[in-house]
Amino acid sequence: MTQRPISSGDRGLAGRLALSRLATRASMVFERGWPLVLPLLVVVSLFFSLSWLGLFPRLPDAARIGLLVLFALAAIAALYPLRFFRIPSAAEVDSCKWLTEPELAVYTQEYGRTGFQGALQAYRVLSDPDLNAELRLFSGRTIDVPSLFIGGKSDWGTYSAPGALDLMTTKATTRMRDLELIDGAGHWIQQEQPTRLSELLLTFANDVSKLHQ
Repeated sequence: MTQRPISSGDRGLAGRLALSRLATRASMVFERGWPLVLPLLVVVSLFFSLSWLGLFPRLPDAARIGLLVLFALAAIAALYPLRFFRIPSAAEVDSCKWLTEPELAVYTQEYGRTGFQGALQAYRVLSDPDLNAELRLFSGRTIDVPSLFIGGKSDWGTYSAPGALDLMTTKATTRMRDLELIDGAGHWIQQEQPTRLSELLLTFANDVSKLHQ
């Protein structure tokens, strides 16, 4: 069988996939790493703040040595959380079932064609005072149609704004039928648990349709 020659388009797609993987790994390192580094940054910042204020020269020798030892021990203790830092290995990435390489290639190709601006518009609205002001036109309004919230049980986004989940069920909606957090899923429930998500959506749609029969 004659092997199809690699086209420039294939090479371009492979390059974009490689960049996507690199960007994803960098974002994972930052997202998982900065909370672990934070205690050390606090200790170091406190040390330099006291140094800048000129506290150490004013202390007796014994107190100065004791404080330095205390900061050294605090810095060592602050390094302890870093032992839990890890990112998926290449083998774990290759064994990923919910986002395969062909599926990732589709995303990469389409976002390369259209850009990624649409997916970021929500953050733009939240950070732009003028656009944010337009949202306040809906302040106090409620969602008065049957509604359902579905999320992943391991999704940090569900709890990123403390109390928001409760407000959604008690104030933002008047006909919230259910709140489902799917086991074994994070932020991408449609890829991670498509069967369970489909079951919940179909059940919700069937239940709502019976109300209008």
